[in-house]
Amino acid sequence: VNRHRIACYITGACYEDTSRKESSIFSDSALPGFSAKVATSPKHIPYRRTNIVYSLPYSLTASNILAAEAYCEMVRPKIASTINSQGGNLCSVAFHPDYVPELRVHFHVKHLREWSAVHQVERDLLDTQIITPKHLFEAKERIRSFYCKMHEDPIAWNRFAGYNLMSGNRYDLLELRDICAYDTRVTQETVFQIIKTFQVEEK
Repeated sequence: VNRHRIACYITGACYEDTSRKESSIFSDSALPGFSAKVATSPKHIPYRRTNIVYSLPYSLTASNILAAEAYCEMVRPKIASTINSQGGNLCSVAFHPDYVPELRVHFHVKHLREWSAVHQVERDLLDTQIITPKHLFEAKERIRSFYCKMHEDPIAWNRFAGYNLMSGNRYDLLELRDICAYDTRVTQETVFQIIKTFQVEEK
């Protein structure tokens, strides 16, 4: 393959015609140049806001993973309210079990409000008052509904089962299909235990 043909492939030219030309596409004394495109900010990141990912290490197992999901369901509205009051926007609150297991809070906030927002997020994460019987029941029902609906779709369930197997069997698949298991795994005590294990540095 000669260099003229390679150059056509790189530049996206029509190789059926151009690659047969005998004339040189680029001179022997210069590398090909490409005009730079104007860089723009990603649309999902608001203008003039700082993108922050706050995380706390946490190890998930089959015994606490449902309680961890319920905790995220309960704490998410409170953190969203906090970030909105700081002129920002909450993206997600979730446990990430892969690579470095952690609880991750992702949000955008106005410049010069970063420290205040992070400090308030830490306080929200340690707030045990969010664990009321009503909030616990609602979170439990959302999680139960999600997995029961997934189980009705064989393709989605098999895909999830494969992911669970590769990630270390964190979920007990039989428990996810057992309605009574949610009442056992998701209680005030198990959710309290999630909060107690967080190590937040005092400011």
